[in-house]
Amino acid sequence: MTARAANLSGVLALGFWSTSIAFTRAVTEAFGGPFMCGAFLYLGGGALLLGLAWARGGVQAITGGHTWRGLAACMAPFVLYTTLYTWALARAPSREVAVQLGLVNYLWPLATVLLSIAFFRCRVRWGLLVPGAVCAVAGAALATMPEGGIALFLPAMAGNAVPFAAMLVAAVSWGLYSNLSRRFAAGAKGNAVPLYQLAGGCVFLLMGVGLGETAHAPAGHWGAAFFLMVFPVALAYRLWDAAVRGGDLVLLGAISYAAPLVSTLFACWFLGEPLHAGLLYGCVAIMAGAVLTRRSVT
Repeated sequence: MTARAANLSGVLALGFWSTSIAFTRAVTEAFGGPFMCGAFLYLGGGALLLGLAWARGGVQAITGGHTWRGLAACMAPFVLYTTLYTWALARAPSREVAVQLGLVNYLWPLATVLLSIAFFRCRVRWGLLVPGAVCAVAGAALATMPEGGIALFLPAMAGNAVPFAAMLVAAVSWGLYSNLSRRFAAGAKGNAVPLYQLAGGCVFLLMGVGLGETAHAPAGHWGAAFFLMVFPVALAYRLWDAAVRGGDLVLLGAISYAAPLVSTLFACWFLGEPLHAGLLYGCVAIMAGAVLTRRSVT
């Protein structure tokens, strides 16, 4: 694959992931619950990725260079992230709150940087890290601010505390997964994400069966469900893997900073929610925070 093709793969992956919040909310609404929906998405997406990887190089294309310890260490936060991310978006009391939760999810770059300091003892430029962290957290607060202003902020948070807490833990989990992947799988030739996705699908299935949840999506929503399974859940990971192996990481990193804005704009359009000023300002602050925190460690 040429460098240009690898860069295009990265852009496509980011584009597919930017649709995830909107489609996850819409599809879980149609399914009537997060767990059987998550089982469909991650068992199906994991099986698709597993088949593609197997066709490319058999077992070595999946587990080559990985240790069992590394696989287990990376799988746990990956599964926790997918479970909490899907559950939080499904349990948001409204689509407006789901869009806000999507921006809370984009605190994962801050979590990744903060955890990398502990994992790899990175050199820290505190003059960038502190304002970057403040920007990111302030951006999440702005995005979730009710139109009535600060007077309604705490009551609104109290009423939606569980989904917001779940999404915050999900963001930290993805930061943990990112660092553990760097520690245990940096030199691995295989891509073990299909195994992580299948494990996540099994967890969703067990929880759905245990809670008596049933899947009953209307026929008109299966197209969105298959899109979510094939593109954001499955192929985006395959495309991103090709991008980081052969593309321009500086270019891809710069483009990825726009993900919160693109994701929020798409979610507001797709879910029929207004783009109020707080969301827009929150996007900009989170993007600025991601840039500053990323540049604060070496």
